[in-house]
Amino acid sequence: MHLSQKHLIYISITLIIVSIVWSYLRPPFSPPGSLDNPNTPYVENNDSLMIGHITDILSTEEKTYDYDGDGDGTNDTNITTKFIARIKNGDDANTHAPITLTQTQKEADSMSLHVGDTIIIGKTTPSDAPTSYYFYDFYRLHATLILGCLFFILTVIFAGYRGFTSLLGLLSTAGILFFFTIPSILSGYPPLLICGISSICIGVLSVLLAHGKNRRTILAIISTILLIVLTIVFAYISGWFLTLTGLGTEEAFFLQAVPNMHIDVKGLLLGGILLGVLGVLDDITTAQAAIVEELHRANQNFSFVELYRRATSVGKEHITSLVNTLILAYTGASFPLLLLFFVYPQPWWTTLNNSIVMEEIARTFVGSITLVLAVPITTALAAWSYAHTPLTETERADDHHHGHGHHHH
Repeated sequence: MHLSQKHLIYISITLIIVSIVWSYLRPPFSPPGSLDNPNTPYVENNDSLMIGHITDILSTEEKTYDYDGDGDGTNDTNITTKFIARIKNGDDANTHAPITLTQTQKEADSMSLHVGDTIIIGKTTPSDAPTSYYFYDFYRLHATLILGCLFFILTVIFAGYRGFTSLLGLLSTAGILFFFTIPSILSGYPPLLICGISSICIGVLSVLLAHGKNRRTILAIISTILLIVLTIVFAYISGWFLTLTGLGTEEAFFLQAVPNMHIDVKGLLLGGILLGVLGVLDDITTAQAAIVEELHRANQNFSFVELYRRATSVGKEHITSLVNTLILAYTGASFPLLLLFFVYPQPWWTTLNNSIVMEEIARTFVGSITLVLAVPITTALAAWSYAHTPLTETERADDHHHGHGHHHH
C-alpha cells in the first residue's frame, strides 16, 4: 500500500484524537495545578486568578532594614510598589483593583512594573476580611503566540510544503505528550514505559510527516525504533549503576509531595533522558539513510562495505558536532545550577558527586552513546538494503528530484 502525504496527515490527526479520547478514559486524577483543587501549590483555597493591565503606578517606596538583626551594617532594601490594575475578564471585569507589591532590591532590579503591562491578578476573599487583590505573575501567552506565528511563517516560507508537514509533526508530538504521555504518568503508569511508547509514536510520525514515505524514511524509522529500545536499556542500566534517585531537582521533590499521587521519579528521570535524545536521534537516522541512498544513486556498483565505509566517514563529522550540541543543551538548561556550585564552594569531588550533577552527566552520556551508535546502526541497515535491493523504477523516476536533472527509463 502506498502511503501518500494525505494519508499521513489523516494518521497524525487520528492519533491526536485517540490520545485525547484516551486522556478522558484513563483512570481519573485531579491535576495538582488546577484551580478547583485545594492542593494547588501557590494559590490559596478560594483565590481566583484574572488577567488585567496596569493603568497607574501610585507610589514606589524604599525601606531599608537590618535583616540579620546584628547591627553590623549588612542591610537589605525592600521596595513597595502601589499600583492600580484594570481587570479584563471574569466576574470582576472592568474593576480597578488596588494592588501592593513588596519586593527585595534584587527582585525589583530584575522585574520592574510599567503602566500598560499585562499581568495576572490574584483575588483573595477571606470570610473575615474584605476582598483583596495581589500581583501573581506577568501574563505572557500573547507574546508566546506572536513568537509561535513568526516561527510558523518562517518555516513555511523557507521550507515550503515539507516545512508545513514538519509543523504538523510538531503538533502531533505536542498532542501525544499532552494527551497521552502526561496523563498516563499522572495516572500511575510506569514513566519509562510510557515515554518509550510515546517516543516510538513521535519518532515514527515526525519522520514520516517531515520526509514523506519512501525507502530512506522507512530505514530511518526502523533504526530510530531500535535505538529507542537501546536508549531505554542504557538509561535503565545507568540509573542502576549510578544509583540515581530522580530526586535531584526541586520539581521532582514537589511531585513526591503531592498527596494521593504516586509517581516513580526515577522512571521519570530515565524517561526524560529518552525524550531528550529523540530530537537529535531522528536527525542522525534520516541523514545517514539519505547519505547511503545518494551514494548508491551516484554509483550503483558500490558494495555493502564500500557504501558503509563512505557513509560512516560523513556520519563521523555529524556525531562530533551533535555530541557537543547535547552537552551544550544540557549545560544551558542547568546553567544557574552550575553557577551555584561555584558560589558555595565545596570540594570538587562532592560537587561532581551531587545527585543533580550526576543526573545531567547521565543524560549527556546516555544521549551521546545512543547518538554515536546511531551512525553505524543506520548506515549498516541502509547499506545492506541498497546493496542487496537495487533502486526500483519508482525510485529511479524520483531521481530528478535529487538534482540530477535527467530521467532513467
